[in-house]
Amino acid sequence: MSAAPSRRNLLSLDGRVPPVVGGLILGTALVSILGAPGLDLGVGRFLSTYGVLVAGDVLHGQVWRLLTWVLFAGSPIGLLFTGLSYYWFGRDLVDRWGTTGLLVRLAGAAAGSGLLVVGGVLALYGDGGRLQPFIGAGAVSTALIVCWALLHPDRTINFFMVMPVQSKMLVVLVLGMTALSAAFYGMGAVLPEVAAEVMSLGYMYRSKVLGPLRARFTRKPPRRPPTQFQVWDEKKQSFRPPKWMN
Repeated sequence: MSAAPSRRNLLSLDGRVPPVVGGLILGTALVSILGAPGLDLGVGRFLSTYGVLVAGDVLHGQVWRLLTWVLFAGSPIGLLFTGLSYYWFGRDLVDRWGTTGLLVRLAGAAAGSGLLVVGGVLALYGDGGRLQPFIGAGAVSTALIVCWALLHPDRTINFFMVMPVQSKMLVVLVLGMTALSAAFYGMGAVLPEVAAEVMSLGYMYRSKVLGPLRARFTRKPPRRPPTQFQVWDEKKQSFRPPKWMN
């Protein structure tokens, strides 16, 4: 077997998921484990130093952090949750958006959520929060869950692998868990999740939000009068007879 099919089988987890999903799972696991503080590896220190989201560093030009911060999970449970989220929901999202579409939306969710986190840090803590690091693997996987649930509103899934719920209710449960965590640990502890959920909801409901605004500011000519011998004059903003009738 050549090297290319072997790599493809590895990324697809032996055909269980699309290669892009397997790549996200393996990449997140590799970066998170190498960057774990307990290992104290040189490459891990480099990854965590220059990969996590730090508002002050982003404001000083290290904009790549807006993408790399979603490769870090802060705990074994967080890494497991992220991997399972990609595994359970990634195939359906690839079927819906395609490989490139999934990656583009992931990058958009990462960058947009990162910018919201930076803004939230400055709003909550001022300059004192500029050095606080944030990781976003769990946040971006939460955003994908919200998107999946809204794209498949009639599906049923076992919440926490125990309680069967419809997809529409899954969104409510995810948002409720974030709100509950904010109540227990403070808004600063759940800023990444809040930012990612805002981004995902904004993306999924963009037509309902932007549609009325677009219609309001797009000027349409008035209804054409009943006679067929009238044309719309853009300069005068009124109907007039055709030039051949003048």
